[in-house]
Amino acid sequence: MTESQITQEILRYIEDSSYNYAVLIDGEWGCGKTFFVKNKLIASVISHEGQKDVSRKVKYISLYGCKSIQDIQENLVWSVSEEVPKIVEGEQGNKTNSLASKVSSNILLTSKKIANAAIKKFAPNSDPYGLISDWLMVKNYIFIFDDLERCSCPINEVFGLINGLVEHEETKVIIVANEKEICQVNDNSGVALEYMVAADNGIDWPKEEEIFGGNKTVSAGNKASLQELERRKEILFPPTDMSGDYKRIREKLIGVTLHFEPNILEICTMMIGQSTLTMDEKNLLKESLQDMKLRMDLHSHHNLRTFQFFMSKATYLLERIREITIPLEQRNCVQSQVVSECFLATVKYKANIKPRKWEPEMVSFANNRRFNSVEVYVETGEFDLEKYSSDIEKYVEEISHNIAIDDPFSLLKNQFYIHSQKWCETRMEEIIDRLDKNKYHHSLFSQIIINLCKIVNYGFDKSYVERAKKCIIKSITEKPSESERLDETYLHFIEEKELLAEIREIIAEINLAIESSSKEARKNSVNLILQEENWASYLDKYINPNGDMYTSDTAVFCQADSELWFKAISEASIEELDVFRHFLGRLYPRNYKRESGEKDVPIIRQIIDKMNVENEEDVIRKTVLGWLKEQLEEIVECHSR
Repeated sequence: MTESQITQEILRYIEDSSYNYAVLIDGEWGCGKTFFVKNKLIASVISHEGQKDVSRKVKYISLYGCKSIQDIQENLVWSVSEEVPKIVEGEQGNKTNSLASKVSSNILLTSKKIANAAIKKFAPNSDPYGLISDWLMVKNYIFIFDDLERCSCPINEVFGLINGLVEHEETKVIIVANEKEICQVNDNSGVALEYMVAADNGIDWPKEEEIFGGNKTVSAGNKASLQELERRKEILFPPTDMSGDYKRIREKLIGVTLHFEPNILEICTMMIGQSTLTMDEKNLLKESLQDMKLRMDLHSHHNLRTFQFFMSKATYLLERIREITIPLEQRNCVQSQVVSECFLATVKYKANIKPRKWEPEMVSFANNRRFNSVEVYVETGEFDLEKYSSDIEKYVEEISHNIAIDDPFSLLKNQFYIHSQKWCETRMEEIIDRLDKNKYHHSLFSQIIINLCKIVNYGFDKSYVERAKKCIIKSITEKPSESERLDETYLHFIEEKELLAEIREIIAEINLAIESSSKEARKNSVNLILQEENWASYLDKYINPNGDMYTSDTAVFCQADSELWFKAISEASIEELDVFRHFLGRLYPRNYKRESGEKDVPIIRQIIDKMNVENEEDVIRKTVLGWLKEQLEEIVECHSR
């Protein structure tokens, strides 16, 4: 049912006097039931009651964490505690010195825990729930009990209490819950024994694997992770179905069940409106809502708690953007990209999505991430402003090279099928001319090759592709430091096998040229860096520009002579040596063998041979150099095994 339909039914229910029953609003976890109840339903009920001479008050009570019937009674007492002083004063008349009057008159001035302690001290034998029920006409209230499935109290006792309110006190009660979770009865008395059985590797445990739409049973192995233990336990000890107590009392207590179907876009729009963002930032999020909804649909993940989590992260990220200098014409594009990647990372994290290689949508996202700092912040809560600024700086540079809609490549890509052969050939000539003059950013090279190959595949001269490839390789040779391996993301959408093989061959040839040029460029760069005063800091940023926890498997020491390395280390400050040691730990993690070690270890050995730590006079410098030497020796030992 929609929010409007549920509201109408609830208003009808609170006026129904035919018989006494409760209403259940049922919905999946995180679908927005509580948000709807607090932000819309309660307001509608209060407005409806306000039109009467004698109106009933609405009391919202969460059962989350209640472990006993006394906890629920206590929550009920405190929900109506504001009425106690007025009623006590009327009942007691001039007996203002009575204990009950003193406690009640101060009850709202203290916290719940302090007030509970006061009652236990001054009236240890009192029953707050009984006391309240004596003072108040409970039927003058409309109670909403939320989070029933999060209540640890036995369900028959909870329903017994609610049934007393409904049947004996003639009170209107609305229950909000995910009924599927209520129906799972978990008996934890034997859970330890269940885990002991699940941990037994002597059992041939089955494991299901999807193979072309079918299932294959294989051995799960000798070691069991915590996740595997949970899976095994569920195989042998599945949760039992709805209990008999729940079935019986549900039939008696709940007269109507209303299945909540949220208006995702409307609720998300309301959440955005309630945020602390600027109006422009709110409008940006609202414009992205339709795409977010499609993403939720794609992964069947319509959990509004996930959206709340996203809003918290996105709000902070957008606020921090204000601290970063971004050209005005690119600011909106940067904000949109941050929002998009933040939402994708949130859904991936909260829905625990593990994409397979053949899922192009998620593979595309993984390969086209521009803000690694955003994903880290979403998944770990760790925010690094320096890395965030660096990601933004790179993205601004990338989008500054985006081509205009009247560029020949853009025209050919989007309009070739509505023009003549001569028109297409003219555009291809223009593209090659622009490639020859370095008019295209390297991020577009793969798209240019792919689209030219597609066009040529219709019957055009193959020389267009060959000429374009030569221009790209020429551009790479001239500016090797600006070139990265060609992105192959778009190849996932090419179905023709022969065409795909041809494109892969061309891209592989270009990537080989990039790698060769990059090696030479890196060698020249490392030699220059080692001559700088802050060489270790520069080296770290050069090899690991994204500031990742561990650098990629890159051979560094072989890019310069051991004499140059030794000179840089010998003349470095203690602080710079510390930076170098940390860099070294990321480049060669302890006890981890890397392919680059084969090239680097010979140079590292030469550096070690040149290091004479004992000659150092400064005690601290001597200690730090000793640590560095031990670190280098560990790298050599690890790669010599």
